[in-house]
Amino acid sequence: MRQNGLTGTFFKEKFKILVVDDDIVSRKKLVFFLIKIGFTVISAANGREGLDLWKKLRPKVVFTDWYMPEINGKELCKKIREIERQRDTRIIIVSAEDYGNFSLMVEESGADGYLVKPFDKKKLELLCLKMGI
Repeated sequence: MRQNGLTGTFFKEKFKILVVDDDIVSRKKLVFFLIKIGFTVISAANGREGLDLWKKLRPKVVFTDWYMPEINGKELCKKIREIERQRDTRIIIVSAEDYGNFSLMVEESGADGYLVKPFDKKKLELLCLKMGI
């Protein structure tokens, strides 16, 4: 967030965000909320497509489902981290899983955080704020 020197108001810099989820309803909901918050959003229907889009467009943030065919969220995260020299991309895992060691699994994958399904716009906004997105 940068401050506008003239009025003292704050505005969000537009981050390009990639949403990767094989479930069309979940993907569209997340895309819709992110656009309403003010982000530029692209989406992919599976991990392989997501990785290809990430390589071409290099979005600042990736929201990815954990369980997907072809390349799952954990594998996608590891592949992005292998390619990057620095951790420039913030990766957030999106999953209905919320059991005891799931947060550890997310951390071990190289992701920066996770969002538990179902979520609402407020939870998403709070996560974005917390992560500095």
